[in-house]
Amino acid sequence: MPRGEADRRTAVAAVVLVVVLLGLLSAWVVAGGRAPVPPRDAARGPATELPGPAPGAGGPAAQGPTAEALPGATGAGGDPDPSPAWAGTDVAGLLPVDCGERRVQVREVVEDDLTGDGTPDAVAVARCDAGAGSPPDAVVALAGPAVAPRLLAVLLPPSRGVLVDGVDVGRAADGAATVLVTGTGYSSPTVPRCCPDTTVREAWRWAGTGLRQVPAPPR
Repeated sequence: MPRGEADRRTAVAAVVLVVVLLGLLSAWVVAGGRAPVPPRDAARGPATELPGPAPGAGGPAAQGPTAEALPGATGAGGDPDPSPAWAGTDVAGLLPVDCGERRVQVREVVEDDLTGDGTPDAVAVARCDAGAGSPPDAVVALAGPAVAPRLLAVLLPPSRGVLVDGVDVGRAADGAATVLVTGTGYSSPTVPRCCPDTTVREAWRWAGTGLRQVPAPPR
């Protein structure tokens, strides 16, 4: 090849290289000094669909209704919200608790059909609002309807000196309502009020005309 022709081709190749380099430099400046990044989807490849939960495996469509929490003691001195059917009912006015000048503090109201007549009844836990210390609780069963309630039974009077931890309403094998009360108490009047030394676990069952105390179920 003649020398002049080779020099011309070399010059053309140098110009092309300069143009390419200038283009790359311009792209680098536009990108803020960072090397161009390929599109995310293109870099990852096609998306893989994750398998959803199998039927009945606990996914949103497979879950049943969530159990509604029963109202409990607020602990800081306020009263709990009453159960739905008993909202606005003066439960404190039905309780055989004599607090003198202090108010009756309703710590818990558990709603259930105790008598089997289809009407929501309630089990209430209450104590005198002493402001300090741990006064004993009273546990009573109240018959509905909530618009015209009546005292059904006193399960635990305050004189028992029980500090209630919880109330649970369930069903016996024959469908009768059962009430389980758990808590702590004192073995004798000489035990300091700060330090209950016995465990309380007592149960009652609806017997057609009233609640009858029965052996508490095993833990």
